[in-house]
Amino acid sequence: MARVFQRRPDGIYYLDYSVAGRRIREVSGTINCKQAEKYLQSRLGDVVQGKFNLQDCRITPEFSDFCQQYMFWAKVNKRSWQRDGWAIQQLEPVLGHL
Repeated sequence: MARVFQRRPDGIYYLDYSVAGRRIREVSGTINCKQAEKYLQSRLGDVVQGKFNLQDCRITPEFSDFCQQYMFWAKVNKRSWQRDGWAIQQLEPVLGHL
């Protein structure tokens, strides 16, 4: 399923499509619906031809890895880092593997 849609009142169109089971969302950069649809067809053509490199897309880290990175940042930048640490201790056993 691929679609073109407007998310904000600024009029810019966005693309939403799937590649190898992963959902890709990106900005078309245009306020013209027809141009956005052409851009979407171009992107889908790149996927079919194998030009679309899925490894260029960001991979979402696991929650436990994110928590470690966040706590390192929070200790340096936030005064409430201890409260954040407590919240993470509560959430990590449940969400750590996601």
